[in-house]
Amino acid sequence: MLRNIQAMSEIKPLLTGILPHLAAPTSFLLLFTLPPFGLRRLAYLAVFTTFFSLCFLQFTVLSAWPQLQLALSVTWMYYLGWLTKMLFHRPEHDFWRIGRPAHEAEKMSFGLKKLSWAFALLSAPRGVGWNYQIANLRPRTKLVGRWWFAARQTVRVIILSIVSLFSGAILMRWHRELNGFWKATLVPMIGIKCWSDAETQYALCNAILVAIGLAEEKDCFPLFGNNLTRLDSLQEFWGQFWHQNFRTLFQDCGHAVCRLLRIRRHTQLYWTAQVWTAFLISGAVHALAMSIEPGMSSTYTRFRALVVFFLLQAVGLTLEGLFLDTPVKDLTLYEVGLEDEMLMGRIWTFGWLLFSGYWSLESWVGANWSLLSIFVLLTPALKRSGLQARS
Repeated sequence: MLRNIQAMSEIKPLLTGILPHLAAPTSFLLLFTLPPFGLRRLAYLAVFTTFFSLCFLQFTVLSAWPQLQLALSVTWMYYLGWLTKMLFHRPEHDFWRIGRPAHEAEKMSFGLKKLSWAFALLSAPRGVGWNYQIANLRPRTKLVGRWWFAARQTVRVIILSIVSLFSGAILMRWHRELNGFWKATLVPMIGIKCWSDAETQYALCNAILVAIGLAEEKDCFPLFGNNLTRLDSLQEFWGQFWHQNFRTLFQDCGHAVCRLLRIRRHTQLYWTAQVWTAFLISGAVHALAMSIEPGMSSTYTRFRALVVFFLLQAVGLTLEGLFLDTPVKDLTLYEVGLEDEMLMGRIWTFGWLLFSGYWSLESWVGANWSLLSIFVLLTPALKRSGLQARS
């Protein structure tokens, strides 16, 4: 009896902390489903601000579940993308599925059909299958069938989870042992950890959605680009290889900033403003998500380090924009061929990522983020199980 009471006392804070995070996307979805009305944008912004404030004020309640706390905070990057779709667009007029009539939602009334349209829209951050599908996505070249695809994705989940655990363990172990410049050797582990965690979640979602028939294999485009070793610029790394889940969010915000500042389209200044807006928002949101979780380093240190990392990407891309059109032979004293130019581009790209990643290393490790995995999420349940009681 006492054990049941204790278990309930531990579950209650979990429910209190997680309920606002469940209510938020439900409310956002409902506002997309309602027929357009005059103050819908203002209403959406008010609801978004209310839930955002409520959720982050409640985060201390979830301090016993730091990995869940971090996972929930990261989802707000997706919700921010939903917000830009409402603020900067007329959703029913601007978005429709490929193969369907243009402006299909304008003829829909409130109901299950409109709800299905809104759910599909908000579930497609890269616009796969929609009229705003982003460029540079790699389609699947070989379709293997529904169940075989689900099985292969399940195997990927297991393998990628192991990669995630090992990369996180290496970060935590050697971060304490290495000093000075040698810590830079851990920066690739940050990339591997980010990549494996994102791929794990994506593969798990694909396996479930395809297995139950809510998605088709042909629409499950690979999350990341191909041929990492052949990238010879930061533009290719961030624009083609790294996942593009937030590209439409950054584009919408960048367009809004350029309109506000009256910057003309198709100019170098316009492109630069887009880049800086994108990485400023990305840095702020990532830093906020990482900073709310208890960790080894101070909140301010983690927030500052992550913002610096993302702003350094904007600096690197700006430098590329200034010098990318200048032939390498004009910047050196020697004649160089195409292969030499590509080699120099790769050295520049990975050198800059290594340099910028070094300054954010303390933030990634200090937030205990490197312990995040789908297995670690089970830890609180295991601690309260009878296995621990018997041990």
